[in-house]
Amino acid sequence: MSILFGDYIRGRRQLRRERSPEYSIRQVAKRIGIHHSYLSKVERGSQQHFPSGPCRLSLENLRKIQTC
Repeated sequence: MSILFGDYIRGRRQLRRERSPEYSIRQVAKRIGIHHSYLSKVERGSQQHFPSGPCRLSLENLRKIQTC
């Protein structure tokens, strides 16, 4: 897993969280349909392999979060 990808995801989520508490790691993971511990691993870059299938699609959707 690319640390750059994880940094990007975490940065976007934290930026949104400054404006809204609904962007906690648990809330975001629940919204996109993955476990919060898995999202945490992705953000830290500690996941060994890039996810496939539905999990990959969920993370790609998360990547599209727009900043205000």
